[in-house]
Amino acid sequence: VTVPSIEDIFRRLELLLHCAQVALLNQCLPQTDTFLKATISLIPDVPTHEEIDYKRVSTEARLATFLRSFLSFLVVVPGHPTHGPFYLIQGLLNAMPRYEWTPETGHRTAVYIDMLPLLCAYSQRKLPYSVERVESNDVLYGGSNDYMEELQEHKATVMQEVISQLTELRESQDRAVKIRQAELVLQLVNQLIMTYKLDTAVTSFVIKLMELAKKSKDILPKKDLMLLESTTEILAMQPGTSA
Repeated sequence: VTVPSIEDIFRRLELLLHCAQVALLNQCLPQTDTFLKATISLIPDVPTHEEIDYKRVSTEARLATFLRSFLSFLVVVPGHPTHGPFYLIQGLLNAMPRYEWTPETGHRTAVYIDMLPLLCAYSQRKLPYSVERVESNDVLYGGSNDYMEELQEHKATVMQEVISQLTELRESQDRAVKIRQAELVLQLVNQLIMTYKLDTAVTSFVIKLMELAKKSKDILPKKDLMLLESTTEILAMQPGTSA
């Protein structure tokens, strides 16, 4: 009763997520499910701007930060016996486009990139962390063939969305947008190196991404140049790669 009556939508989102976390810690799975679905349903209602200190400020960065917290919690949330192991991810993928993102900021793309570690975690035999007395997807589904096939479909969907958004940014002639695209490419490369098995296909894709990032080398600020150099060094240590 109290949470829906709160005017600040971000406060509502944070409280719903907190309630879901408390519910899961107490093994109250139906309540966890209810709070998380309510959280997802609020995302399209987030206004594009809010007033802070009498200034009109975009909500994109704040929403992106919240969504990262949401994703990190989903690692341990069990799937649904009827709706399947990834129903919350699917709900989030359906809700995100209904918020009016500004493509040039890259916040939307960054969130999609940050979905990849979650999906890769789901593929592990044992999740990186767990909740006591709660059986998460690694226990419930045990890497079954159907589970892994559906997971691959979600990974492909997210990756295609990332590629599409990066391609959209590449068409811009604005210097700031080109820099942002290079930053996102480097973010994607680092996520792939950390979370994916670098087989031939992934390695080839990573090398192409690095070539794309290097095209903006002359306009990158110092911090991004340092990231580009360190990423190149890390990639050079991987077997069968050169960038």
